[in-house]
Amino acid sequence: MLQGVQGLILRFQAVADRIPNEDKSRAQLEAALLAADDVVVEARNRVHDLRGNEGAGDLCAIIEELVAAVPFDPPIQVRIVAEGRMRDLHPVVVAETTRIVREALFNIAHHARASSVEIAISFETKYLAIHVRDDGIGISERVLALGRKDGHFGMIGMRERAEKIGGSLAISSSPGRGTEVALTLSTELALAKRRSGRRVWFSRLLRRNPSDE
Repeated sequence: MLQGVQGLILRFQAVADRIPNEDKSRAQLEAALLAADDVVVEARNRVHDLRGNEGAGDLCAIIEELVAAVPFDPPIQVRIVAEGRMRDLHPVVVAETTRIVREALFNIAHHARASSVEIAISFETKYLAIHVRDDGIGISERVLALGRKDGHFGMIGMRERAEKIGGSLAISSSPGRGTEVALTLSTELALAKRRSGRRVWFSRLLRRNPSDE
């Protein structure tokens, strides 16, 4: 599919090259092609994430790298706190959890006007919990109810990713008092190695959506 998209980009580029430089439509088409290139790069990264690997289960290290890559402008303090005995997570859980935390951090970087962020990772006997808290301007009740801002469906996507791995996501906020994103997942579903294998994991998810059978 990505090769097909790249082929289309090349065909449109050929058309753009035939448009005179002074024509405004050329600049618009060039900008659209640059955006398309970005989409292809992002899609490649998503495909790479979907492959996963059992050695990529160190959630603390992954989140540290994620924080370093977020474009906070101006820079702000991000504190990572880990509690409990860290254990390797299932690759799908790592991938979806990483995307949820990334979305939360990008929302903070772009909208929160926060001066500090705390990411708390709790690995207890029965559950894994991740809390992302900021001290920013908060989110209005209307945006929380809609699950989106300015046409972007980030919060809806975060909840869908949590449901995909059998977890739950809660977003709490009020204007001027910051925001907290809390992801909770049972340890049984989160671990890379499960005693009863994939069958139990997927049966749990199926029971959450009996209408899909």
